[in-house]
Amino acid sequence: MEILLVMGFAREEVYFIDPSLRNIITFSVLKRDKRGQLVRFYPHDYDTTSIMYARPYGYFWEECNDPGGEKSLCLTFPESFSFSIMESVPAERFIEQRTDSIFTFHARLGMYGGKYDEVTAAIMIPSDFEIVDFSSSRAGIWKKIGNTVAYYSQGIDTATLTVVFRLKEDTLYRKLVRILEKEKQVYITRIRRGIRVRLDESILFETGSAELKPESKELIKRIYQQLDFDRIKLLRVEGHTNNIPIRGKLKEKYPSNWELSTARASSVVRYLIELGAPRDKLVACGYADTKPIAPNETPEGREINKRVEFIIITGESEYLEDVKTIEKIREGTENNRSSP
Repeated sequence: MEILLVMGFAREEVYFIDPSLRNIITFSVLKRDKRGQLVRFYPHDYDTTSIMYARPYGYFWEECNDPGGEKSLCLTFPESFSFSIMESVPAERFIEQRTDSIFTFHARLGMYGGKYDEVTAAIMIPSDFEIVDFSSSRAGIWKKIGNTVAYYSQGIDTATLTVVFRLKEDTLYRKLVRILEKEKQVYITRIRRGIRVRLDESILFETGSAELKPESKELIKRIYQQLDFDRIKLLRVEGHTNNIPIRGKLKEKYPSNWELSTARASSVVRYLIELGAPRDKLVACGYADTKPIAPNETPEGREINKRVEFIIITGESEYLEDVKTIEKIREGTENNRSSP
């Protein structure tokens, strides 16, 4: 952990833990009552590219020994009254997994040659977890709001903060991240209704085709194997295209992008049914080019817009809202197709 060499300082720290527990964003603000330098000591093997943002400009890295004699990397800032640093670091730097569902966060705030006037630290735990305990090695005031805990103390030179948290359940999001994180054309995001898994067209279909590639079936099967349909309210498969019209002989089979996008979504749903997914929890929707996620004015944007999305609905209230939306889609599908 980094150590500061400062005098007369106030320190504020915020830790944002990624939902997958792979990374942590830390944001530090340090203020001193007199203009001067700031030196931070990092482990000698620290990856300096982890620094996303630092102020004031003019800082520099160099190899050094910390005041305890350990080989280190020094980050030295020019004279100022305040300093700010944002880092993205591997979660294992702070988090230890104790069991399959229980984790411990540790952060050490330390100073050489003096004491902090004030120290404040806030730790934000992902919503899939619940905080079960928190403590510090030095006396201070703790406050908990939801999944955030904050610590405050005065006149200390060092403090170790510990937060124990556990999974509310073995979440689907983390399972999908774990099995799909190495797939270059698959993107997983949380949405208000649950989870969205976006797959680029090229890994599923040939251009102008709605027939699944043989290799794409293995990818879909891996996703399916993570789904517990007793907990999922609905799985909606959406087909999307860019704004290039259907041309040539292909137009005989797919008069417009409405038919192509719907056929692709339907192909995925049919394969899910073959795998054993319950028919009453599946919906196939084609949106043609009406929901772009990139500009259709560029070749790159048009490639991105050709995609299939799995919308995995897990929330009860969102599920009921989506059922109404789906009924409207079903009622208006024929009209939409005939008027792209």
